[in-house]
Amino acid sequence: MRWAAQIGAKPVMKRFIRESADLASIRQRLLADGANPKVVQIERNLLQRLTSNRQELLSHAR
Repeated sequence: MRWAAQIGAKPVMKRFIRESADLASIRQRLLADGANPKVVQIERNLLQRLTSNRQELLSHAR
């Protein structure tokens, strides 16, 4: 968080951390309950958002 604040990306880092935790929860749910198509789609959406967040973070670091 300190690094992100220094480069003006604290909100993006907060979102990245929150969505990473959400992804961990969803993956645990998939392991416990099996590959429910609705949950697989949620996982896919989270992965796309995390990729976007990571790209945004890196753009601030340049």
